[in-house]
Amino acid sequence: MVKAYLFVDAAYFKQKAVTVATTTHPQDTGKIISCYTSFRNGVARYEPGKFYKRELPCIMKVLGLVKEPLKTIFIDAHVWLSPAHPGLGAHLFNAIGKKIPVIGMAKKGFAMQEKTDEMLVKRVYRGKSKHPLHVTAAGIDLDQAAQVVQRLCGSFRIPYAMKKSHSLARCKLRQMVGLEVE
Repeated sequence: MVKAYLFVDAAYFKQKAVTVATTTHPQDTGKIISCYTSFRNGVARYEPGKFYKRELPCIMKVLGLVKEPLKTIFIDAHVWLSPAHPGLGAHLFNAIGKKIPVIGMAKKGFAMQEKTDEMLVKRVYRGKSKHPLHVTAAGIDLDQAAQVVQRLCGSFRIPYAMKKSHSLARCKLRQMVGLEVE
């Protein structure tokens, strides 16, 4: 059985969260195999540099629903903030027993990363975007992770399956709370 790629993102309103995880075949990331959704009340407030406190419980809940064996998990966040400071992805990697590689694709760099070299973060330009994705990883070589992100389906900066997870999470949250959300 081929292991799937998993793309996960969450949307928040006050202390409510909706997390969506989509799976794809590694050779065809333009076609969603499955979509999983979880809802959570009482999420922690956002703390800069400690995003994992807010999002990790949400991701772990949706991971409990996934049926496919996974090859790689992709998140819309950093794996490492600096060599000594783990981000959401490193906390996730540890929480799953370091069994599945985690690749972070963040739209913005983290301040501490600016002082480090290419051993921590790769800037990947996709499509015609002049802005990079800041790729960090655990359980997979960083250069290899950057190459994987470069090859993911989608002609824009954000890969198709990640964009789909993001859009679905926001849509489901709007339905849940009946409001426009962040």
